[in-house]
Amino acid sequence: IIMLYHSLAIPFVASLVYLVLDQVPMGSPEEERRVRRSIVVPVTAGYMLTSVGGMTFAYAGRSWIAHGVYLVGLTLVFYAGVLLAIALWPSRRWAIDPDRYAHLWGIPLERLAFFLVAVFALVSAAIGGTAGAFFGNGFEAFLAEDIVRVDPHTTFELMIIAHLHIMLTLIDVMILLLVIRTYDVSGRVHRIAVPLTIIGTAVVTFATWSVIGWEGAHKVINIGSAFLLPGAILVAIWGFARLIRDGIGAQRPGFGGRLRA
Repeated sequence: IIMLYHSLAIPFVASLVYLVLDQVPMGSPEEERRVRRSIVVPVTAGYMLTSVGGMTFAYAGRSWIAHGVYLVGLTLVFYAGVLLAIALWPSRRWAIDPDRYAHLWGIPLERLAFFLVAVFALVSAAIGGTAGAFFGNGFEAFLAEDIVRVDPHTTFELMIIAHLHIMLTLIDVMILLLVIRTYDVSGRVHRIAVPLTIIGTAVVTFATWSVIGWEGAHKVINIGSAFLLPGAILVAIWGFARLIRDGIGAQRPGFGGRLRA
């Protein structure tokens, strides 16, 4: 089951990397070509090796060569993630219209959000990898969901729980940021939603990591979610409003026009 999880999840993460490279500027045309090539090659090879090696090991005999291929794939994807985080480094160089987009001290917060999600994902992946290395060869297979239901947990089981939940959360946040970037969310919604997303993501991430050693961390996760959800709702409302405007061709439609759209 663990192999199946990663064999399916890693290609999805790779697709998010491709979208980030397509939507987020990386410099001059020459710089962008160099950065994209340096990231696309390892992440593509990585997700292919992970999927093939993982599925082969899980369902076509316990070949440890296949398991080694699986680990090589994960390593390449992690390496690509490090390169992506470096390429997303936020600075004033990437500043755009401060009247339409959220900035802090001249640094675009949208790019800062992409950078933080990439870094948080790398640390979270390292937590999962550490737990996986501890279990090693010969342990009895189990469903990750079973760990959540059984109490008390060992430290390494708590690491698995933290890894599972925060990786899914960070994937969702990355999708939200890509929606903001792709559809050019701007104005007041951008200036409110992006800071809320950054605060919520940081709180949820650190709280989820803290689950490993602190039972009260779950309450802090709820606090972080209270920032994340309003940001996502604002973007959704903005999207519906845009669909209405595009549908009826009016900048400020009345109630009847909105209803028809």
